[in-house]
Amino acid sequence: MKFTWYSPAGVEIDFTTDDTATYKLLLGYDGISKIPCTHETQQAPYQDGLDWQGAHIDPREVSFDVLVSAPDLENLRVAIRNLTMALNPLAGPGWLVVTMEDGITEYSLKCIGNNTPSVNPRNRTGTKQYVTIDLIAFNPFFYSYPSESTYFGAGTPVVFPFAMPWTFPVSTPTQNITNAGDVPAEATIIVSGAITNPTITRSYTDNYGVTVSESLAFTLTMTAGEVLTITTGFGKNTITLLHDTGVYDTNPFQYLNANPKFWSLMPGDNLVSVTSSAISTGTSTGIEHASKYSGIA
Repeated sequence: MKFTWYSPAGVEIDFTTDDTATYKLLLGYDGISKIPCTHETQQAPYQDGLDWQGAHIDPREVSFDVLVSAPDLENLRVAIRNLTMALNPLAGPGWLVVTMEDGITEYSLKCIGNNTPSVNPRNRTGTKQYVTIDLIAFNPFFYSYPSESTYFGAGTPVVFPFAMPWTFPVSTPTQNITNAGDVPAEATIIVSGAITNPTITRSYTDNYGVTVSESLAFTLTMTAGEVLTITTGFGKNTITLLHDTGVYDTNPFQYLNANPKFWSLMPGDNLVSVTSSAISTGTSTGIEHASKYSGIA
């Protein structure tokens, strides 16, 4: 297993089990598989026990020990200072990427130093120092790494007739997107080019075998060079519209149809379709997502 820290400034630090590594990852890391939660309960007067109302996932705390090694004491101090700067909480959150034992599967966690690395000079020799690193992830979920992109080409117009250069493209308007995790995952949708009244719909089958469909529909005519970007997810719903003049629309939410659903990608298979009143062959839609996990092992 390997941990890689990507700081907000772009500094990359590897923590590996290699004996020759500057930052050797030791056994005993915590917070990778276990996820904390708070239970909401209710109790009536004189009731025995409690009624469970729901649960909320708490921030995830991750802690691991590292053996820092260097050829001499001065280089050891430099390596420790570099580690402290890269994990400085004042710099903001970075990303911890966990590479599993197969060397292929990777997950990312957005987190920040819960404090600066803990260094005890009594645990130091002239060339080695034991350090404890504490991180906290206020979004406690792991994501598959790197993220995946799904492209829809030009999609398919659904209203007829229309004038040139609007044409029926040959690409399919529907793609299956799989969230291999166990938590609904947010997505970023980018529509680029000439299109009229785009609608992006996600359908999935729930635990009762019922097909559930939710859509984001717009009353909007875009021209070549314009870009519509949508992000979904709890507390993350955003829309931007970049016009072909290079200026962003001041109120892109005005183009949304009534009762919009900023859908998430549910665990398992999700059928996503892109339809419109008219669309140019040069228009494309892409969806970026990562599978979302409550824990990894």
